[in-house]
Amino acid sequence: MWLAITEAHLLSRLSGTELTKLRSAALGNGQADPVQPVIDEVSAYVRGFVGRRYPLGEAGTIPQELLRAALALIVVELMSRVAGVVTDPKGERKSAADKAEELLQAVADGRFAVEAPVTQTTATISNPSPNVPDRPLRFSSGEQEGL
Repeated sequence: MWLAITEAHLLSRLSGTELTKLRSAALGNGQADPVQPVIDEVSAYVRGFVGRRYPLGEAGTIPQELLRAALALIVVELMSRVAGVVTDPKGERKSAADKAEELLQAVADGRFAVEAPVTQTTATISNPSPNVPDRPLRFSSGEQEGL
């Protein structure tokens, strides 16, 4: 099953108090709530790894098998925006994010399979192709001496 990450999912990794403190520390005058943009960024990041090997589901969704990994990345990304507000004294959250990165690489390499989406997106993810312009060869047999 493919799903869109919600704040309710995030609350399975952060306490309500932590999320509230995080929001208050991250919000300055005129700044928007950072939580949903970070969720969107990490969702797109995860989709980038999935799209290297598998078809993608609807926009903004990720495979359920990668929800835990995505949440680990979201927590660390939010923590980095407000240093010291959300604590990680034993480094468990950072370790979970490192393992999430390894899992995403395994997905991209085809070493970890994800469920195919019910509805596939028409978007494609590919590596850029080099653009090599045609250039005529400008030499003759007289210029080949010494080769």
